[in-house]
Amino acid sequence: MPSPTIVQWENILLGDGYKSNETFMTVVCPICKSSAQELPRTGDATGFQCPTHGAFKVADTVFAEANAKDYTRDQWEAALDKAEQRAEPDENELPLIIVDDFY
Repeated sequence: MPSPTIVQWENILLGDGYKSNETFMTVVCPICKSSAQELPRTGDATGFQCPTHGAFKVADTVFAEANAKDYTRDQWEAALDKAEQRAEPDENELPLIIVDDFY
């Protein structure tokens, strides 16, 4: 099943206090380094909407470790695959990449 679009996630997240006219920054996808939209933060994770990888979140601890480990695109994509397997699509849950997904 394809990942929801940024508009779909905006509609899902509106119930959590986000305004429909709220805009999000353009950022770099940590997986493929292409331009992506930043989604609203949830807890200690940053959300991304990438044209290649869809919508997903990355735990802040991953970024701290990624700077030291210099993960490759293949490692990031494998981690996203693991996160997608854990996510509950029926509950509109974004895949969350955690440190353990790189091992």
